[in-house]
Amino acid sequence: MLGFRALARQAPNADVRDTMLLLAHYAHHNHRYLMRQLDRYCLLLNGTTVL
Repeated sequence: MLGFRALARQAPNADVRDTMLLLAHYAHHNHRYLMRQLDRYCLLLNGTTVL
């Protein structure tokens, strides 16, 4: 499985990528928050979640 930053770099556009990288920057100490954001992103992309 890709890490969050690697996933962000594969984002479909620069706005999504920059938002995800910003989230990663601010949330790196809060894993639960980061996983919620990753779940939301995956849900938006393909209708599935990570957890």
